[in-house]
Amino acid sequence: MKKWAFLFFVSLMSLFIIMGTSLSAERFYDSHGRYQGKMDDSGRIYDSNGRYQGKVDQNGRAYDSQGRYTGKMDNGRVYDNQGRYKGKMTEDGRAYDSQGRYKGQIKDNGSVYDSSGRYVGKVRP
Repeated sequence: MKKWAFLFFVSLMSLFIIMGTSLSAERFYDSHGRYQGKMDDSGRIYDSNGRYQGKVDQNGRAYDSQGRYTGKMDNGRVYDNQGRYKGKMTEDGRAYDSQGRYKGQIKDNGSVYDSSGRYVGKVRP
């Protein structure tokens, strides 16, 4: 899986988890079933080689691997580190960018789809 696809995948998953009441350990797989990384119970994100990629805290704030604040999610709305609106995630798992364009969805069963409806991976506990 290309890095941009993994980041898209993790971003969608992070938003999905933040919308819940608490963070939970999840593993990410690409459309071929290959392990791509995980998020642990504390919101720490690791790639498939176990390298730390960043963290999402219980308040929806995201940090990169160096601990730099990268943005937050508040009531389904996503903001960057400067407070600029970047998009939203609806309760049914659909993601939209700041212009309202559909970017993808995470279904209740953990299946992840891109904006064209192509299956791009799965999230498993």
